[in-house]
Formats: sequence, structure tokens, C-alpha cells
Amino acid sequence: MLDIGWQEVLIILVIALVVIGPKDLPKVVRTVGQWTGKARSYARDFQRTIEGYADESEISAIQKELAEANKELKEARQDLQSESKKFDEDMAAVNEDMNTSSPGSAEDNNDTQKNNNSHNSTADPSEIKDSKQGDDK
Repeated sequence: MLDIGWQEVLIILVIALVVIGPKDLPKVVRTVGQWTGKARSYARDFQRTIEGYADESEISAIQKELAEANKELKEARQDLQSESKKFDEDMAAVNEDMNTSSPGSAEDNNDTQKNNNSHNSTADPSEIKDSKQGDDK
């Protein structure tokens, strides 16, 4: 913008007083002031318009980002729901398999494991070695 100090304004007024004369100087100063006010008003309106467009473009960009993020969230939610359904189906199938298998065989397997564990825990390690060596003979 124009950078005019008080000294420059004073010099311009003295020159205008000499050129225009004291009689017409107030009219000229008033007219110049009105033009300056109009120019500032136009500049302010132009600046506000540009800022408005910038704000609108920023808002539209933010709206686009939010819409994209919302779309991604919906896709993730759908994926999560489908995986949850698959997991539930798999768990139901496993439960069904466990219920349809013969109940006696599962209990027999548990009893066998318990017997093996109790036998190993009460046996003396030297007896186990002796029995293994006896089996090798």
C-alpha cells in the first residue's frame, strides 16, 4: 500500500494550496477524501470476498475429508461385522462338533491324561529309568 507520512501530506497540501488556491481547496480535499473512502471500501469488499471464497474452499475441503473419513469408518464397521459373524459361525460349529462327538470318548481321554499325570508324578525317577531299560532288553 502507499506509505505516505505526515511530512509528505503536508508538502502535498502546501503545493495544492498554491496551485488550487485557498477558495477551492476545501472542495478538492473533500472530493479526494470521498474518493479515498470509496477506494478503501472497494478494497475492503474485495478482501472480504476473497476471504469468503477461501473460507468456502477450506470448508468444502474439510467437508470432503469428513465424508471420506466417514466412508472409511463405514467400510471398517462392515468388515468388522462380517468378521464377527464369521467368528460366531466358527464358534457355533466348534460347539456343535464338541456336542455331537461321543461324550464317553472325551471323558475317556480326560481320564487317560489324568492317570498319566498321576502315574508320572508319584513314580520315582529311578524306577522310570529302570523300566525303560527293562523295555530295551
